[in-house]
Amino acid sequence: MVTDGLFSHCRNPMYVGNILMIIGLSIFSNSLLSIMILIPLFIFIYQSIVIAEEEFLKSKFKKGYIDYCNKVNRWIPKIRGLNKTFSENKFKLKKIIYKEYNTTFVWTVGATLLFAYNNYKIKGDIKSDLVYYYSTLIFLSSIYLTTRFFKKREQRNKTYKV
Repeated sequence: MVTDGLFSHCRNPMYVGNILMIIGLSIFSNSLLSIMILIPLFIFIYQSIVIAEEEFLKSKFKKGYIDYCNKVNRWIPKIRGLNKTFSENKFKLKKIIYKEYNTTFVWTVGATLLFAYNNYKIKGDIKSDLVYYYSTLIFLSSIYLTTRFFKKREQRNKTYKV
């Protein structure tokens, strides 16, 4: 059971981060529909996932998990000590790309497409920016596919070594 690092401030730091990104992208999209539908939808989805995960963790770790729940909030991060946590745990982009390549790819492509859409709404002409957007999407897709290839190859090698 992981209870240190960001998990000592909030029980669901990845879901909180995803919700903050959804809020940011919804505001950036300047779409009332996005703000009114996407944010509540994702909060509902994540709340449902968290409830199911917590039931599993309670059955697996019993009192240890209940004690942890009594000390750490489910959603609202504890700010005290956050600076120390960040200074003790260095940010590693390579690790994020390798471990969370699906999520990283989806968020980056989503933000790029949203930026393209907003730019089109402002300028009314996207032709001048199409090369930029297509090259960005091709670049992101090539990183994603390369990472996926090496990750799958590593998994296949582990399977056949048994």
